[in-house]
Amino acid sequence: MGVVAAPSRGASRLASPAMSRLWDTATIRAEVARRRDVLLADLDGAGTVALLEDGATAPTAEPVDHVVSVAWLAGRDDLDGALSDLARRLGPGGRVHLIEPTLGVDLTARAQRLAATVAQRRTGWRIDRDIPAAARRAGLVLTDLERFSMPVPSPVLRPWIEGTGRVRPHVPSDLWDTTR
Repeated sequence: MGVVAAPSRGASRLASPAMSRLWDTATIRAEVARRRDVLLADLDGAGTVALLEDGATAPTAEPVDHVVSVAWLAGRDDLDGALSDLARRLGPGGRVHLIEPTLGVDLTARAQRLAATVAQRRTGWRIDRDIPAAARRAGLVLTDLERFSMPVPSPVLRPWIEGTGRVRPHVPSDLWDTTR
């Protein structure tokens, strides 16, 4: 005779309709699509644009004028490597445009770190990473950054950013050498 474990109360709460609503991304995807469409309309005629969305592969090795990442970085395991790769693929004067979930502040950030594994399984996004800080580590200068909250019940899914960055220009060391 086998032993059958009864489901715990916690397991039934996790599968409840109320809990499912917490992880529903339909509102987020609609707002992201709206922001993406506005951004792409602004970039119309501005050169070559590589659009990266959920599940897309990295752009070709050819330089592009604009890279638009729409929740693409959130699905990458190696965030720093992905951002560095995007920066290398930009042509002279090129820009990276980001619409991404990001790490919030204070208690929201703590909750995001605690919920990160569940969030990734439910949404496919890593919500526990600071996208602006990672962009700066990759050598990008963020010239425009808006932090906004998604209108969803789950506080861990609310913090998002929309920003634009460019590659930090190289300054020869002899220009900033103070020993002369």
